[in-house]
Amino acid sequence: MGSEEEEDERRAVVVQAVATCVAAVGEYCRAYMFKQPTRFGDDERARFINSIIRATDRDCVTQLRMSREAFFLLCSQLREKTLLRDSRNVSLEEQVVIFLHTVSYNVRNRVIGHRFIRSGETVSRHFHRVLDAVVSLYPVYVKQAGQEPPTDLQTNQNWASYFQDYVGAIDGTHIPTHVPAPDHACFRNRKGALSQNVLAACSFDMKILYLLASWEGSASDARVLHNALTQTDDPLTVPNGKFYIVDARYAHSPGFMAPYRGVRYHLQEYRSGRAPSNMRELFNYRHAQVWNAIERCFGLVKGRFSILKTAIQYAFETQVKVVIACFVLHNFIRSDIDCGEDLHAAGISVGEVEGEMSDNCLSDTSTPIQSPVRSPAIPTRCSPREKTVKSLAEPLFRVAKSKWSSQMDQVLCNKLLKQIALGRKADNSFRREAYQVAAEQVTRQTGVPVTWQNVQNRLRYHKREYNVVRDMLAASGFGWDNERMVVTAPDEVWEEYLKSHPRAARLRGKRIERMDDLGVIVGSNQATGRYVKGSMTMAASSSRINRDLNETWTELDDDLDDHVDLSDDTLGDSIGTMRGQFSSDTPSMPNRCYRGTPTQTSATNHGRSGSGSSTKKRQRPP
Repeated sequence: MGSEEEEDERRAVVVQAVATCVAAVGEYCRAYMFKQPTRFGDDERARFINSIIRATDRDCVTQLRMSREAFFLLCSQLREKTLLRDSRNVSLEEQVVIFLHTVSYNVRNRVIGHRFIRSGETVSRHFHRVLDAVVSLYPVYVKQAGQEPPTDLQTNQNWASYFQDYVGAIDGTHIPTHVPAPDHACFRNRKGALSQNVLAACSFDMKILYLLASWEGSASDARVLHNALTQTDDPLTVPNGKFYIVDARYAHSPGFMAPYRGVRYHLQEYRSGRAPSNMRELFNYRHAQVWNAIERCFGLVKGRFSILKTAIQYAFETQVKVVIACFVLHNFIRSDIDCGEDLHAAGISVGEVEGEMSDNCLSDTSTPIQSPVRSPAIPTRCSPREKTVKSLAEPLFRVAKSKWSSQMDQVLCNKLLKQIALGRKADNSFRREAYQVAAEQVTRQTGVPVTWQNVQNRLRYHKREYNVVRDMLAASGFGWDNERMVVTAPDEVWEEYLKSHPRAARLRGKRIERMDDLGVIVGSNQATGRYVKGSMTMAASSSRINRDLNETWTELDDDLDDHVDLSDDTLGDSIGTMRGQFSSDTPSMPNRCYRGTPTQTSATNHGRSGSGSSTKKRQRPP
């Protein structure tokens, strides 16, 4: 009797499980496979797209951040390079419009879907395809500096004597990012926001020469620059005998010219009649004028593409691709068209962007002070008098130096571990009360007077030491001896490693106590660079993905919810008519391939092969 009841119970469970699975499959098919269009809005969609790319250049620039000519040239290049193609119901031009409108105004997926009368899946799919296609253009529009000096510097006497071998300016900018909670610590920058540190080099006319994204926000600018110089796929190269302009956050070294320290530098410090008063101030003033090109470039890109101002909830690799795509589009716009109207559409006044250059640079003929020409290869040493003057700019409050012993380090580590357990560590650093409590504990147990500033400086020393050890252990041939607490490696491995990492020499054979505790205290909040990929690698990957999709693109991959018969597709009719009208108004415009009916395609001789297209660029006015 009992066995029959158990059998009935098992049968009921099986029936319930099968019914649940059938219901789940049916719901999935209803939601994703047998979709029905929510609105039959071909006319409405056609009117909206035509109002952008058929109307005036001002409307196109306002919505897409580029003129009609630049838009059609971009579509032509994406088609000719087989990076993108039409689908059955979505033309290539509509795909590009969706992408540009999204990155220009940071519009959400559902809003774009409602605006273009497309499903969210369709918008997302085509957004990522256009994103990969634009990233694939990185090698075409982002090229590193050559031996030719900038003509703008040669024609301006204020800079020619100081920066005759200048090729560009380098700086980093932080782009807000969205990452999982375990990665918040290493992505939190010094201002407390989650971001990725993006390194860029630009020419004097604000064209990007090099780009390296995907570094964590806690990474220093100098570390990102070092990684850019040692990249395997696309390293930053400095032409022989040339140099880049950098600010004081970078070292004055061969190939990179930094300003004098301890001397006023920023342009706002020289306003209101406060002219340079000595040779070094004049040099820093000229240096700031030239270096300001990279700051104006960052402001222009972020003003043009609002998606870079907020953290977007994509996968981190997609966020990096968005950054690369925006800078590629920036170079594309500045290479092929005039940039006056797109500045206005980006919400940035031409006077605001070019004001620093015109007011402070081109029209500057004041201050007949003879300025020294600072060599970019050999840092200048200060004389005793200059050192005295420089010391006046340093903080008046100096923290007393303390000689730390192993006992003090042991007390400090124990107390900081307890502070972590109490929740007094906020991602990248401890709170002020944690430093104060640790300083009091060290003073009480060792008898050595220690301030919270001493504790903070000692912790910075441990961070640097831990990072060096961590990098060594990640390299091939190194190991860790738990008994002796030292890093072990054969002599030939040490010699080879020290050639590129001279700082590790002081740790050869040195006993490093409590390595595990240091990993808990300082190791979990350091930028590791594990997400870093060169822009060339990202471009090659995106190009390969797009070409594979184009080869395997079938009708099953088309938009299932927008299955309107294209023979009555008003969008194809109206855009096809618009193409002829626009081409007649602009004879130099290359022919475009739009999705239309087979009759239209054969009549107008605009097939998918893109025959008759031209990639001739309009020359920028002098």
